[in-house]
Amino acid sequence: MAQKAVQFKVVLNNTKPEVWRRLQILEAASLRSLHYAIQDVFWWKGYHSYFFKINNDEYSDPEFDTECVGWLDDSKIKVGTIANTFPEFEFIYDFGDWWSHKIVFEKFVDADEKEKYPVCLAGENSAPPEDCGGPHGFQEFKEAVKNRKHERHQELMEWFAETNFNCEFTVDKFDLDLTNFRIGRRQKPRTSKSVAKVTESEK
Repeated sequence: MAQKAVQFKVVLNNTKPEVWRRLQILEAASLRSLHYAIQDVFWWKGYHSYFFKINNDEYSDPEFDTECVGWLDDSKIKVGTIANTFPEFEFIYDFGDWWSHKIVFEKFVDADEKEKYPVCLAGENSAPPEDCGGPHGFQEFKEAVKNRKHERHQELMEWFAETNFNCEFTVDKFDLDLTNFRIGRRQKPRTSKSVAKVTESEK
């Protein structure tokens, strides 16, 4: 039986203009793998905590459940299983800045045997810099960098350059090829292998 991939649109809530990405990931991949994919397509650096909010349950890496919330293990849940049941769910990253992502299931597609999944298909606008202060801080950051007369223009331009390899921030920039290059460089399990091992051990 041919493998299927799941197509999602991931929207970063409370951003204007709206920041979004469309991606495909194998249906047998874990939620943990989807977490890695979201990190890559939004250019998050991954050093903050996260969780998926699905129905009334929260899924993440229990190893980092320092507040004893009772997270369910996201490495044991398949993306396809979630997509079959929940057409929309939420992903939270960075409990300080509180970046809320709306994940919308769009469709199942036949997986391309020549493609390396996950893969980003489209997107619009630059994602926020890490640690910029959440949606409100991101809005102030964008206003400051585009207005040379803004009182924080120079400060935030220098801060962004120091933490982003001397790059300049452009609000409407989205580079699909570079984003997929970043996905391809990740040395984390992004396919069904880790989920398959867990499933076999539970038989």
